[in-house]
This record gives sequence, C-alpha cells and structure tokens, in this order.
Amino acid sequence: EGTSSRPELDDQASRQLKRHRGQRWGDGWREGAAPLLRLKRWWRTRCAVRRGSSTPSLGATSALAGQRLARRRQRFSRRRKAVAGAAATQTSAEAKPPKQSHRRLAQNAEYIEQAARAAVEVADFSLRTVLQILQRLDVPINTNRKNVMPKGRTYVHGMLLGLYSYGGTMGVSLASRRHPWLTRLLVGALRTESPDFPFTSIQLNYNYASRPHIDKNNLGTSYIIALGPHTGGGVWVHDAEVGDVPFTLDEEGEDISSSYRAGDTFFGKVLCSQDTWSVFDGNQLHFTQPFEGERYSLVFFTCDRYAAAPLAVRDALHEVGFDFDWADENVKATLAEKLQRRAAASSRRLSVVGPSNQGQQEEVLLRGRCIGRTWAGGWGLRCTAACAEGSDFCGSHVQRDRWKTHGRMDGPLPPAKEEEMARTQRRLIAQGKRPPVDHGATILVPIPN
Repeated sequence: EGTSSRPELDDQASRQLKRHRGQRWGDGWREGAAPLLRLKRWWRTRCAVRRGSSTPSLGATSALAGQRLARRRQRFSRRRKAVAGAAATQTSAEAKPPKQSHRRLAQNAEYIEQAARAAVEVADFSLRTVLQILQRLDVPINTNRKNVMPKGRTYVHGMLLGLYSYGGTMGVSLASRRHPWLTRLLVGALRTESPDFPFTSIQLNYNYASRPHIDKNNLGTSYIIALGPHTGGGVWVHDAEVGDVPFTLDEEGEDISSSYRAGDTFFGKVLCSQDTWSVFDGNQLHFTQPFEGERYSLVFFTCDRYAAAPLAVRDALHEVGFDFDWADENVKATLAEKLQRRAAASSRRLSVVGPSNQGQQEEVLLRGRCIGRTWAGGWGLRCTAACAEGSDFCGSHVQRDRWKTHGRMDGPLPPAKEEEMARTQRRLIAQGKRPPVDHGATILVPIPN
C-alpha cells in the first residue's frame, strides 16, 4: 500500500502480456526466422483471390510465381531485341524521324523570339549574334525535302522562312509566322552584306550535308553562308566555264535532271562558305561536302513563281520582315531568261538526240506519247514525252519503274497516291482553283460549276 511500483508477475503471466510481434505472421513462425517469405506467399494468394480465382495452395502459388517469372523474361527479351533493333535502325534507310513536341516547339519559339527581338531593336545583326540565337533554336524535322537528303536518311533538320510554293499554292511559311523576329534578324544579317540583293525566302539547314541536287524552283542566284564550329562543309557548284574540280554522279543513282544524268562527270568549283557570304547559281548542280562539327547554313533565294503571289501573301511577307521589290525589272528579266531556258530544254527533250532528219522524227512520232501519269500540281495529267523504243513509257518513266508512282493514264492510281491527290484537289478547289485542262486530268472530287 502506498507504493507506485508495479506488482511482481510470474513467468507465465509475463509471457502472456509480452507476446513477440512476430507471432502475428502465424503459428509456424519461429524465433529468429524472417517473416518475409510468408508475407510474399500471403500477398500472392491475396492477388490471386482478387483476380477471381479460388485461394490457391502453396503449390498453385508457386506455379503462378513461375508463370510471372516467365512473362518477365519474355518482356525483357522483347525489350532487349527492340533496343538492339532501334540501334540498328538508326543507321539504316528505314530510320524513323524522332517525334517533336508541338508544345516544346512553341515554347522554344517564344524564347527565340525574345532574343531575336532584343537583337533587332538594337540593330545587332552580327554573325556572332545570329549563331548564338540559332544554337538555342529547336530546328524542326523535315521529311519532305527528299531531293537533298543524304543517302540512308529519311529526314533532315531544316525550315523555310518566307515565301513558299507547293502544289500550286503559295503563302508565307509557318516558320515565318512563328518566328517573325528571327526572320527580321536573318534579313538584317544579309542586308549588312548586300543591301540590294532581292530574295523572297530563306532556307535554314542544320547539321546535314545535302546530296547532289538542283533548286529547280529557285530563280537562280542565291546567297549562302555557313555558321558554327565545324571543319569541311564546302559547297561544290557546277561551273562549266571555270570549274576545275571534277565530280561524277553515281551510276546506280537516279538522274538529277535531263542535263545531269547518272554516271556523267562534271567540273565545278568549291565555295568556302564558313563564316563567309558566297553567291552561287542554285539552278546548277551543287551539294555539300562532308564536314565534322556543328553546321548551320542559310540560303537566301527568290522563288521563281513570285509573280503569281496574291496581294495578301505579299503583304504578309512584308509583315514578317521581307523587303522584296515585286516590281524589280532585273528580277523580271532574270525570270524571263529562265523561262526561255526551260522552254528550250523542253524542246530538246522532245527532239531526237543526234543528227536531225525527217526519218528520225517520224520514228519518234510513230512511237507515240508516254502513257504514264504525272503529278501536275495534283491534277494527274499525261506525260508529254515520247515513248522509248519498244515501250509504252518514256525513258524517264521506264527508269526504275517510275511510272508506278502515279500509274498509267489508262489504269488506276495507286491507293496512297489517289488519297493524296484527292486531298490536294479538295484543297485547290476550296481556294477557288480549277483543273488546268477541260479534258485529260485525273479528277477525283466533284468540280463545282
């Protein structure tokens, strides 16, 4: 009485009050044994019951664990094969372009616009500033410029600023509307070098060496400069008059044009464009030599369909920073000269190679006209060339079975091309355009009266 100490308990009562926490794992638990194994078995049993099966025995639980282990091994094997296949695919011609987030591109555009605007407002058009801003730019992926893609590539990084012409439509590119201040910065950079050079478009390329090609939709004269820390990357340009560097087109490749046939050798010159403004004719064969490092190239040129640009497009081009003079007489003369050269080349293609005589001309006429279908701005017209000897197609359509792209005029279109042509025709009709001919076009959609 009167004490605060606890009463003494015998050993049996003490064991009943002080039960070990391990006993909650079951009667089979023994002092010093880890309860993890029984916990795992209990969890597997609970999961099996949740899936709707009856409570399995220990053997059934082990069987389920074995099945899960087998599935994990299969998943691991599939992942390993997928990773190996992806690594191999990156170096193959079937490599798919990585996905780019539109949200990320928009956020990057906002950041780039702030930097470009700050430079333009203080009239800082130096090449150093241009390079610093370009290095922060997420250059979008382009899968359409197949004529410039290096072999083994299915996409390149690049974007067009300014006027575009595609499938009979003209407008201001999305990149210009997204980057108006960057466009003004690049325009100002060229104006510090050439205040009077006329141009409607700027092509930005990033880290790829273009294969041999011609810019057939350009007016011709172009300015180019390459920026970034790199070695090599000179631009070879065909020059029949002063060229001294030979180049032979791949014999197993395709013809670039009627003037540049596979297997032929041409002489040209190499332009050093690194941090240097250079002028060249984009209508001549040209390509980028191999390089190492980081390379941004900017090409300033005039679209040869500039005269067909609507007034709204001209105003939109001016709003994003271009100062093109639509009434420039020198540009008009250059365009007329190019159209004359194009007409002369077309006449030569239709004529017989070699001595011209009446008998050869009659032979060509007897062969008839090529039955192959051409894209023709999305209207699917018949090829205008003469048939090759012993064939229903011209030499160009016979080579590598190119006629299969759009099919024969007396046969159906390939399904994928038919869908693409129908989409193009719907877009052209919505713009108020009509087929170029009354008869002979491949009409896939209703034409309003």
